[in-house]
Amino acid sequence: LRFFEEQVAASRQSAKDARQKLQRTRSEMGWMSLASAEAALRDRIVNLEVSLDEARGQYAQSENRTKALGEQLASTKEWIPTEVTKGIANVAGDAMKTQLFGEQVSESEQLATLLPDHPRYRLLEQKMSRSKEIASEQEAEREQTREALNPTFQQLQSEYSLAAAQSAGLQSRCSSLTESLEQARAALVKLNEDAIVLTELQWQADITEGNLIEHAKSLEEARIIHELDSQKISDVAIIQDASLNLKKVGPQRMLLAVLGLFLGLAIGILQAILRDVPLSNPETVAITRKTEMAIEDEDVKDHGANGRFSSVPSVSSVEPSAMSGNPLPR
Repeated sequence: LRFFEEQVAASRQSAKDARQKLQRTRSEMGWMSLASAEAALRDRIVNLEVSLDEARGQYAQSENRTKALGEQLASTKEWIPTEVTKGIANVAGDAMKTQLFGEQVSESEQLATLLPDHPRYRLLEQKMSRSKEIASEQEAEREQTREALNPTFQQLQSEYSLAAAQSAGLQSRCSSLTESLEQARAALVKLNEDAIVLTELQWQADITEGNLIEHAKSLEEARIIHELDSQKISDVAIIQDASLNLKKVGPQRMLLAVLGLFLGLAIGILQAILRDVPLSNPETVAITRKTEMAIEDEDVKDHGANGRFSSVPSVSSVEPSAMSGNPLPR
């Protein structure tokens, strides 16, 4: 009884340790239920894949629209003329001509005091010639134009900025979804690896609990037997006392005698039938002789064993013609 009690105590401690190790490992891994965690991860992966496909499609559309708006924006002028005024006097040109005229008068007076071969004379001539060219290049009237920002350009620029910002946002979303999808897949791989460890721990816990149940049953049976032994009570009931049967059951001689009698009668009838059948063929006669000789030999052996002989005539002493009633053909 003490042995079974020790077994139960050891099994209970092993089952407790195995269950605590399982719960502690599950808490460290962060999985309360493997089935629900796997289902949640699979749903999350599916949703992330769908969202990523949608984001990539929207990003491609946004990129194409941004590119098209950029091309339109490059071909559109930013400023367009709104008002053109012609025939306006060139005040700057007139002032320049007045100033050049005064300088020409001063230089002419200086030239009058100098000889033609003087270096300063040539310098003054070149200066006067250049002043005349500048004065002749100035237009008497000029055209005034007023410009304003192109509204089409402004609209295209606004749409381009909006499309570029939307494209950048979609690109960032695609990157975020891709990263989340990779994390979810890595979590699923980790879940599968942790599931193997948790399954092994679950098996160990089940085995130890099964051993505990078996040892508890053995302990209970041992206690029952111990109590019965202490009270001198047996769980075996004697229904009938043992008996010895001295009656002979075999061999059954009467049955064997009856069977031998029927077998002898059958052989005798067969022999009589064979003797009464006429023999017309030498081969048939030979077969018949061999059969009768074999029967006689058996009878002789039987009678010799019993201590007496029978006076059955030999088949060889009987002529074939007497047996068949007709002479045999030669």
